[in-house]
Amino acid sequence: MEKAVLADLLDTEAFSELYLRDSPLLFSSIKKTLEAELAALDHRKLLTLKLRKDGEIQRTLLPKPNREYTKSLLAFIANKPVDGFAIDSYLTPLITKVVEEQFIAFYSDEKRLKEVLAGVEKRLSEIQDEYEAHRLLFDNLDLQKIMELREQETQAGKTSKAVLGKLTSETMVSAFKQVAAILGKASYKAVILNMGKAIFSSGIVSFVKPIVLGALAKIGLAAIAKTAVAKALALLIGIGSVAVSVPAAYVLLPVVAAFLTYEVYTLPKKLAAKLPLEISRKLEADFAEVNQRITEELAGSFLTELEHYLHEQE
Repeated sequence: MEKAVLADLLDTEAFSELYLRDSPLLFSSIKKTLEAELAALDHRKLLTLKLRKDGEIQRTLLPKPNREYTKSLLAFIANKPVDGFAIDSYLTPLITKVVEEQFIAFYSDEKRLKEVLAGVEKRLSEIQDEYEAHRLLFDNLDLQKIMELREQETQAGKTSKAVLGKLTSETMVSAFKQVAAILGKASYKAVILNMGKAIFSSGIVSFVKPIVLGALAKIGLAAIAKTAVAKALALLIGIGSVAVSVPAAYVLLPVVAAFLTYEVYTLPKKLAAKLPLEISRKLEADFAEVNQRITEELAGSFLTELEHYLHEQE
C-alpha cells in the first residue's frame, strides 16, 4: 500500500498540533542548557576560531591581539573566507549539538509518542466503525454512493470529522478496505500494541534521531548557530559588520586588543545572557516548518510499521 494513501487514512494533523502545543517547553530547555554551557566555558574557547579548507579543520586560532587573529575574526563576522580558508567558531558545533540533543529529547519523549499512538488508535477505531457501518458499499467499491452518504451524514451532524475527507479514488477505497479487513482479524488495539512494541523495543531515540537531525539540517541549523555567534561577538566586541581586508585588520586591531585585555573575562556571562535568546528566537520562528517535517516523517514511520503489520496478516 502506498504511504500517501495510508497518510490520508491516518491524518497527521493532530500529531503536529501536539508538538506545537508543547513547543514552549522545548525552547525553554534549549535556552537554559545553552546558558549553562556558555557561562561555564573559558573565555578563550568562546573566541577560538577554526580555519577550514575542503571541509577539514586545518588550523585553530586562539584569541591573540595580532593582525592574523583580528583578520580571521573579521572574516568570521562577515561570513567571508580569508586566505583560502573558511572561518568558523568553536561555538558553532557546541550550539548545534545542544539544539540537536534537545530536539531529539523532545520528540523522543515517551509520553508524547504514546499520545501520538493514541491518535492513530482513534483513527483505526473510526475506520473500523466506518467500514462496519457501510460494508456493502465498500465491498462493491461504490464510490459515488459512499461519497453521497458521507455528505449526508456530515450535513446531518452525524460525523465529527471525515476520516475519508480525501477519499476521491478507487485506490483510496481499496486501501480503506485493506485496513478494515485487517481490523476484522485483529482489533485496532492489537494493531497499536504491535506498532508500539516495534517503536519502543528498538529504542525511542534511535527511532526519532535520524528524523530530527534530517529536519534540522534542512533549515541550516549550523548556519543559524554561526550567524548568531558572529552577530553576538561583533556587538560585544564593538567592531560591527566590517569588510574583510588587511587595512581593516590594522585599523581594528587596537579595538580587538583592548577587548582581549580588559573585557574578555566578562564574555562568558555576556554571551550566556545574549546568545541563547537569539538562537531560541530564530528556532521558534522556524519551528512550524521543522515540526511539520518531523511529524510527517514520524507519521511515515508509524505507517511503515502499520504496513509491516498489514503484510504479516495477509
